[in-house]
Amino acid sequence: MANDSLHHVDPSVRSAIDPRCAPVAVFRDLVDRFCSLADRQGLFVRPYSGGSPNHFAALPSARQAEILGNFQRYFDVCEEAVAHGESLLNGNQFLWRMFQRLGLRPCSGLMTSIENGDVVEIYDSAFVQVFRSLSFFAICSYTLDDLLCRPFWELFRRDQALFGRMVGITESVLSEAITGVHAWDVPDHSV
Repeated sequence: MANDSLHHVDPSVRSAIDPRCAPVAVFRDLVDRFCSLADRQGLFVRPYSGGSPNHFAALPSARQAEILGNFQRYFDVCEEAVAHGESLLNGNQFLWRMFQRLGLRPCSGLMTSIENGDVVEIYDSAFVQVFRSLSFFAICSYTLDDLLCRPFWELFRRDQALFGRMVGITESVLSEAITGVHAWDVPDHSV
């Protein structure tokens, strides 16, 4: 099955994504392997609820392939860091590896403004999380099925005024009206 959105998927996984192999089984295996890796780092991560990745299973096949590619890339970065003797809890090293894998070069000052233990998240154009520092899992009880398959507005609720302000800042960054490191003036709040 030729699909350009699978170019980041491990070849053994990519070869399994064909009409004879349900992508749900591939997703389940990848998520379970990540949860095992996180457990070895001292973190508990719930893979899915009810014994099955229901959110992933409900998605169109093109979106499933995209999510598999994104999460395979994330998992590869995790395995690479561990293979080099790095703790996945070292947020800066982990984030730097992800930037390299994504082919991105952060602006100067970004990496020095992030401290270990900070929660860092990266979202795709569908507003679904494609990167999260492992410190994220210490404060989040959602399953990976939720995080990888559902847009953030289904998962996280904020005060509307605060949410609007955050969206405005995000739009300014994406339109390059704001460049470089931007200090958000968003107060502590519950999500």
